[in-house]
Amino acid sequence: MTLVSKGEYVKYNITEREALLGLKSNKEIVIKMADKGGAIVVQNTCDNKHEILTQLADTVSYRKLERNPTKEVFDVNWPREEDWEYELLLFGIGAVSV
Repeated sequence: MTLVSKGEYVKYNITEREALLGLKSNKEIVIKMADKGGAIVVQNTCDNKHEILTQLADTVSYRKLERNPTKEVFDVNWPREEDWEYELLLFGIGAVSV
C-alpha cells in the first residue's frame, strides 16, 4: 500500500490503470478522442474501419498526399512528447489500423 501525503497527486490508481489497460488490449474496440468537445469515443473496430474508408473515399473533402509529411510535423516539435503520455497509456500506439 502506498501512502500519499497531503498535497501529493496520484496519477492513477491500480483499478483505473487495470481497467484502461484491459480496454486498450481489446482488439474488438477502438478508443479515440472525439473530433470535438474533448470526449472519448469507444467504437466497434469494424464500424470504425468502415467509417474511415468511407471518409477517405470522399474525394471532395480529401486528396491523396504526394509524400508522407510526418517527419516535418514532428520536426517542429508538435505535439510535444509530454502531451502524449496520457494518450499513449489510454489509446496505445496504432490504436486505429486500416
